[in-house]
Amino acid sequence: MCVIFWTTTDPHYDLVIASNRDEFVSRPTLPACWHDFSSASKSCSSSNNSTSESWVSSSKGVKTDEYRILSARDATGGGTWLGVTRNGSFATLTNFTENAPPCALPPGLDAYESRGALVRDWLISQSKQKKHGGVQQVKAQVEEYLKQVGKKGEIYPGFNLLVGSISSFKGEGSVVGYVTNRNGDGSLAKDSVPQIFLPNNIKSKKNEDNRDKEEHLGFVSNKTASNPTLPPKPSRVAETSEPVAGAGAEEKVFVPGGMSNSILSEPWFKVTSGTQTFLDVLSSYSHNQTHFTDDTPSTSSLSCSKIEQELVEKLFDVLWTCSNPAPTKRFELRNSVLIRPLQFNLMEQGEKKLADWYATRTSTVILIRKDGKATLVERDTFQQRNNANGNKVVLMNGPEESGAKRGRNGGQRVYTWNLE
Repeated sequence: MCVIFWTTTDPHYDLVIASNRDEFVSRPTLPACWHDFSSASKSCSSSNNSTSESWVSSSKGVKTDEYRILSARDATGGGTWLGVTRNGSFATLTNFTENAPPCALPPGLDAYESRGALVRDWLISQSKQKKHGGVQQVKAQVEEYLKQVGKKGEIYPGFNLLVGSISSFKGEGSVVGYVTNRNGDGSLAKDSVPQIFLPNNIKSKKNEDNRDKEEHLGFVSNKTASNPTLPPKPSRVAETSEPVAGAGAEEKVFVPGGMSNSILSEPWFKVTSGTQTFLDVLSSYSHNQTHFTDDTPSTSSLSCSKIEQELVEKLFDVLWTCSNPAPTKRFELRNSVLIRPLQFNLMEQGEKKLADWYATRTSTVILIRKDGKATLVERDTFQQRNNANGNKVVLMNGPEESGAKRGRNGGQRVYTWNLE
């Protein structure tokens, strides 16, 4: 039940991401570090972990020409759910909550492929480039990759995939795209057509005679003709000015600033409510970010860091928001941004296994400023600890009232770098 909030149109940032990874706490995971998905970069240096009271002064991690991808990794499947490259490409993926039973496997396939490979493959391909080029070049790369993913969507369990890159030309911004292999009812979306979105100040060549689009917060999802009902429009979420290509192409859809485990055009409550809080945070700090410009005097670097640190903390507050009351059943997880530990029975081939704890494992904030300065902060949220009384899930980080033993940043990774 992961959740991600993002924007690519903030006046001072080309990209802002705030994301929770919700997962069974026993699933092996490697923390965020620079790597290339090879076995040689499997381990992360312990120097990348910081427990400093101020993330600004903490470790910036290891960054070499060899390792150009920054992400955590799933030690089981070998992929990832969220990552960024040194040159400003990014990708994130959420699982689609399947109906029971899920879509049948295609003929000749014994098991689904790992969804984390979809993020991994995009990051690897983009990390090999020194420069992305301009918006039209980036658009072509995003579109081609997502088209290929859409053609083979049946070999994966349900997913939502976002990929994008920041133009190498200053001021052009980001090109982003979205594809899913599920319709809103959980059925397979065969040959799903990706949605591509350009910066507000750049027109696609085929649309240059049309009115500028007004996407401000994120992406849209394919909308099927069999399910034309649109969700209520969340506050401060823009409507597209042009029809969406593919199934239901004549429909107008709304642009959310968040994504969880449903298709984007049918956001859960945690997405709509969290998006509003996310936007409020960005709005309240926008007036303090006016010094993030080319003519910023070097003497203001410390105050810039302090303001950005405040923004990071407020974004973690968004990620650590739990519904009241907290979820106690699986279907209630769609209402809460933070997932406190719950025990679920694992199912495998119809047989019950031992119960396992499920919770928000990590929370991550990514900021890429328009001047090319980038920051990633990953914090452990809930972790499993073995003690004399058996396994126990403990809260590592969170607001003071949460009961976290180590404050707000105990067990975190902080990385800062300049985009190439």
